[in-house]
Amino acid sequence: MKTREHKGNSIIAFPNEYISIDIETTGLDFDYDEIIEISAILVRNGAIVDQYSSLVKPHHSHAFLTLSDINKLGFNCFSEMPEDLEKEFFETHLIPQYIESLTGISNSELLNAPYIESILPNIFSFLGTHILVGHNIHFDINFLYDAFENAGLYLKNDFVDTMRISKKLLPDLPHHRLKDVVDKYKISQDCAHRAYADASA
Repeated sequence: MKTREHKGNSIIAFPNEYISIDIETTGLDFDYDEIIEISAILVRNGAIVDQYSSLVKPHHSHAFLTLSDINKLGFNCFSEMPEDLEKEFFETHLIPQYIESLTGISNSELLNAPYIESILPNIFSFLGTHILVGHNIHFDINFLYDAFENAGLYLKNDFVDTMRISKKLLPDLPHHRLKDVVDKYKISQDCAHRAYADASA
């Protein structure tokens, strides 16, 4: 397991000022997958006072070339497909179909998005020393920590995991996913699995 020695502390707190944060990624593997969207919402005394959101273009394609894709291109099997068409497919398909379906983020949107390195200074500045809040936030923190570390920066912010709190406050809830907690409190949530919608919820 990777050591993130500068990582902030997981705390139980209800701060008056914090940044609610969420990311979307190409998958769940910290060593292989990449961030494709980030949203951070600054909340002060219950009101949103500032926000930062951006799509992020992954450096590598994480898509899968399926038989269906090959057939749509007019070929019966992978070996029939010319190398230049295969290369073009992976240049224009950066995320797998199931991530497109889950998030609603399209490959075409990501093609014009900035790479993570170009927005990291802005994100780092926006986060400052605020307490970060998120649901199952260790996932988001670890991806962000690694991205910052690769750029020579360290994410040291303490953070509050609302999943951890929900397990204490709602022990009878069968599951403690964001959707379960949002449904329990009848919080309106459009576009689940988009970074801004999840951070806002």
